Order: sequence, then structure tokens, then C-alpha cells
Amino acid sequence: MRDITFLLLTGVLDRAGTFTLRRAQTALTVRAWPHVTASQLRLESLDAEHHVIASEEAELRPRTTCSAADSDDWRVYAAIALRDDAASIQLVWNERVIWSRTLPEPPTLELLELKTFHRKERQVSLRMDFSAPEDEAWMAVIYQWGTQRMHRMVYVGEPLRTMQLGLNDMPGGDECVIRIAYSNGLRSATVNSEPFSMPPLGPRLDILKPADGARVRFGVPVELQASILDEERVGGARPGDLVWWVDGKVIASGHSACTSLLGIGNHEIRVEYGAPVEARAVVRVAVERVGDAPIADEWRDWNPVLGRPA
Repeated sequence: MRDITFLLLTGVLDRAGTFTLRRAQTALTVRAWPHVTASQLRLESLDAEHHVIASEEAELRPRTTCSAADSDDWRVYAAIALRDDAASIQLVWNERVIWSRTLPEPPTLELLELKTFHRKERQVSLRMDFSAPEDEAWMAVIYQWGTQRMHRMVYVGEPLRTMQLGLNDMPGGDECVIRIAYSNGLRSATVNSEPFSMPPLGPRLDILKPADGARVRFGVPVELQASILDEERVGGARPGDLVWWVDGKVIASGHSACTSLLGIGNHEIRVEYGAPVEARAVVRVAVERVGDAPIADEWRDWNPVLGRPA
């Protein structure tokens, strides 16, 4: 069976019926078909004799911006299956054609070269070739890592034949891939690089509270809070893998905790991330008595019936 090609487009429609295309591309699958109950806007495909051969209603969503002038605009989401004999497409608003384009030939895209250099700075250079772009042409570059194909967009913009990417804040591993998508204005093509290796970042663990060197009043509970980012681990970091230590003793687990067991003096607070790739962070705090007044823990028990200390 022949694969079905879908055309997907987004844009903005104002109350006067003027449509501005934002992005168009073709794909073999549609993750989320436009949600439409009843619409005055539809996307149509036509053959070489300008006969309508397919029609799909388009989704209109109110456009929310900070400008009062845009209050009557809508965001347009439309999709349609392209038949082999489709020669053009058009948008019809209240039975009036407001936008149309001739369908170009499917584009070509080739990744000619990928080089990794300056591994410490994590640099990647790309050299590509593609068919002639049209006015609304665009290119997107996605960096993928890990066996679960976790990914991050690293470039969206005009098509470029050469590109240098800085991945110094990106996760790494042995199964990294660069995925490139190119649209000539309406139709698109994609290409993937061969897997390559990038030095792993490892987990990033920080203690947010207390601050290193903080001075704490004796008897006041100390809030413990940590942040952990482990994008190279399948499923990410798990809160239960964080364990809190105070002066060499385990006191709690999780992203946050609290302790009121700190005596007067200096203390070491440590959090450890127990995962296949471990991490730890340490801060030191000083607990001090402020003034001569006793703290609540030192108050004598009080008998409310007799109105005197118990």
C-alpha cells in the first residue's frame, strides 16, 4: 500500500479574511488532527484542471496577545491528505478563496558532512545540500540523544547549507543523532545523521536551601531543598534517589526536607544522588544562639490548670 502524504499548515487569519502562512510541511503521520466541530474555514486540494479533489475543515483558535489590534485574529491549524494528482491547495473562508498556492515538487535534502570537533566545547559542524527553496522555506535541526531518542530543538529558521552547532549544555552519550527537517515552503524532507558520540554531561545536582555558609539561629528548623537534572537517564531523575545527610548521618530523602536537630556550631549538610551515575553536593552552615532568652525547646512545661510550671 502506498504511504499517504499529509500537508500540515499553520498561520494567522484576521477578521478581514487575510491569511498569513506561518509554517507548512508534509509528513507521513499526523500526531494530532485539527480539532474541529464546525468551521467556516476549510483547506482544499485541487487537480491540474482546478477541480476540488479533497476538502478538510480547519481549526480556528482565538489568538491571545498583548495588542488590542490582534484581539480579532485566529490561529489556523489545518491538515489534508495529498492525492497524487493534487496540483494546488487553497483556503476557503465563508465560501471565498482567501489564499492559494501551487504545490511544488517534493524537496530533496542531503547531509553531506557532519564533523565533531572541540569535544570539550562540544561543537558539531554540518554541511547540507537541498533543492531550491521558495518564499516560506524553513529548516529545523533537532539534536537527539539516548536510546529513547530524547531530543531538543537547536535551530529553526531560514535554510542554511552550512551550520555550526554549540552543544555545550546538551546531554551526551554514544547514540547521539542530528535530525534535519527542510521545507521548501509547502513540502518537506528529513534526514538523520549516523549515530555519533558526545561526552556525557552527567547529572547536575545543586542544594538550593540552605545557602553555603549560611548562619542559622539555634532552635529554628532548617529547610533543605535540592534540584536534580539527569537528562541522560531514561525517565530522568527520581526523587527517591536523593538522600540527605547531616554530619555523616542520614536524616531524609527526596527533593525537600526539614531538620531541627542542629546544635550550636558548624555542620555539614550533604545530598547524594544514588543513580547509575552518582552525584553529590555539600554546603556548610553555622548554628548560633542569638541573645540570652531561652528558645522554645528550653521552656519549662506549663500546667494550664494550675497556672504555673508543671
